Amino acid sequence: HELDQRPEGALGVHEGHLGPARAGLGRLVDHRRAAGLELADGRLDVGDLDADVVQPLAALLEELGHARVALGWADELDAAQPVPEDVEAYLNAGEPPIVYTPGSANVHGHEFFEAAVDAAERLGRRTMLLSKFDEHLPAKLPQNVQRFPFAPLSRILSRCAALVHHGGVGTTAAGLAGGVPQVIMPMSHDQPNNAHWVRKLGAGDSIAQKKFTGKRVAKMLGRLLTSAEVKSNCAAAAQRCTRPNAIDRP
Repeated sequence: HELDQRPEGALGVHEGHLGPARAGLGRLVDHRRAAGLELADGRLDVGDLDADVVQPLAALLEELGHARVALGWADELDAAQPVPEDVEAYLNAGEPPIVYTPGSANVHGHEFFEAAVDAAERLGRRTMLLSKFDEHLPAKLPQNVQRFPFAPLSRILSRCAALVHHGGVGTTAAGLAGGVPQVIMPMSHDQPNNAHWVRKLGAGDSIAQKKFTGKRVAKMLGRLLTSAEVKSNCAAAAQRCTRPNAIDRP
């Protein structure tokens, strides 16, 4: 019933998510009770949880779409997870990388990562590929590309150059909070709308799934990464995200 207590319009235009979100919240409560969590002020206390508990909760929240924004849980779950040692080492080893992720629930990311590797070779930039699925990745990666099963986006994006992703609301929000340009390949649900607002904010651009090629991605990233206006817009979005009730501000 938490959703019913939120301000009217908290879920934006995607009222169709209410039914699935309520069902998902029931599963979330089961996870919470099993883990001995207490729910206070609409937020989960995850500070003392081990990663093997936090990660399933984060995966569940990924399914809830706009509910994770309205309830404010996603950032806490993400921030509760440490940056893996290999990710930390990679971030410290050179220039800020470009991050690619097709979303934690996407099991059809092979074409996405093929385009990512092609774009990385064209740009010659250090690149991180985030996927827990081995079948997503090309058999051989160039020297400037490295794959990681997981990284908490809210804790690494401020140290990265750009974010390329599917347009999920959590990933989009993390990109805005991290102050990085975004290239979005929207596929369904709220993703096209999220891509629209990133474009409107001047913080990125999008490419249709059927047109998502390494050549187009590289060209778009080249434009975004060299634009002073985009850099300023991304910084403004990140600053806005540090304030309370950021989504309600004009």
